[in-house]
Amino acid sequence: MKSAKTLAMLVAVGTLAVSASAQLVSFNFPNIGKAIPDADPTLGPGVNFDKQSVSGVPDSAGYVLGSVSFDLEGNPFGNNGDMYVKLLHTTADGSQSAYSILANRVGRGAVNDQGYGYPDNGMNVTLVRDGSAGAPSTDLHFYQNGTYSTAANNGAISGTFLADGRDINPASIGSAFPTAGRTSTLSAFDGISMNGTWTLLVMDESNGAVEKLSSWGLTFTNVPEPYEYALIAGLGLLGFAAYRRFAVKTA
Repeated sequence: MKSAKTLAMLVAVGTLAVSASAQLVSFNFPNIGKAIPDADPTLGPGVNFDKQSVSGVPDSAGYVLGSVSFDLEGNPFGNNGDMYVKLLHTTADGSQSAYSILANRVGRGAVNDQGYGYPDNGMNVTLVRDGSAGAPSTDLHFYQNGTYSTAANNGAISGTFLADGRDINPASIGSAFPTAGRTSTLSAFDGISMNGTWTLLVMDESNGAVEKLSSWGLTFTNVPEPYEYALIAGLGLLGFAAYRRFAVKTA
């Protein structure tokens, strides 16, 4: 009995040790204050870009993008359904690049939507990796189906969601959005260095209310390496086998 308990304790300690190895590295970019040009669905450089340089994230530690946050404020009135937000990354040596769709005309295709998307005035949100611990089930495109508040910045919605991920033309008809696959989530950056140039592209796709980019940020996490997962699994199987042997002997 004592041996089985000891082994079970070793499994628990090993699991805790691996879990504790994950570290977070955050970069915050405050006081941006860039107005997004109204009805300017272009991809060219301009005030709808904000580029930031990231360095010092150890490539050998297996870091990935754990979350991204951004704050869009009505200027003074905004319409979230107009907004298209894309995150782009180029490694420091320029050898690799990737992108993720954070928001693509949120609310378009929702029940009772008239083609304009959600009319809320701004978004102060954090988007997390699919499958991460405690991740919500709701992605930003249909945030009204999840948990959010409208207490900040003159009614801007706030909350934690998954990235929109719908890599389709933002001018697509509303019915195209519910069936579009979420093919461009935060995992799009996996496997490349987190150091380099990160660009937040924000565009306003329709006439009317205007929003501005107030701030944004990135958080990187180093997930356990595959061999560490194997260690956990191996210890767990070993503990279970010992328990079964003990149970048979005492039966």
